[in-house]
Amino acid sequence: MIWNRQMTRSAKAMGAIVAFGISLAACGGVPADSALDHVLDLDHLKQLVVGNTLSGENDDGTTFTEFYLPDGTIHGEDNQAEKYDGKYNFRLNMLCLDYEGTDNDGCVRVSVDGDQVLLIKNDRVLTTVRNLKVLPGNPRNF
Repeated sequence: MIWNRQMTRSAKAMGAIVAFGISLAACGGVPADSALDHVLDLDHLKQLVVGNTLSGENDDGTTFTEFYLPDGTIHGEDNQAEKYDGKYNFRLNMLCLDYEGTDNDGCVRVSVDGDQVLLIKNDRVLTTVRNLKVLPGNPRNF
């Protein structure tokens, strides 16, 4: 699921979200306020991600589609038709992302409100993903 990135082109979508969020975190980020009321617990986070394809639009207008395989692998593509790969896992109630070709990875809490997702680190909103769509399986054949 981002945004005024300081990362390589191979780390898009959710990786871009985390990268932007990490750079915002250095500036303090935006207070999470009510977003913390909608943070997913571990079970719901896994239901959202594992085995599903997620697509949406990051704060910078980048659109992405990512398939999260049950083995922790991510295959994705952005609106520039650039494909990328990564790994994910869960730590407590956080989604941890590690995208190939970037060192701007990390763990975030995920808050869902309708089709909008907020990524939160240290009780600060790092970024927003709009128009989130969750599709079961791998309809894009990544």
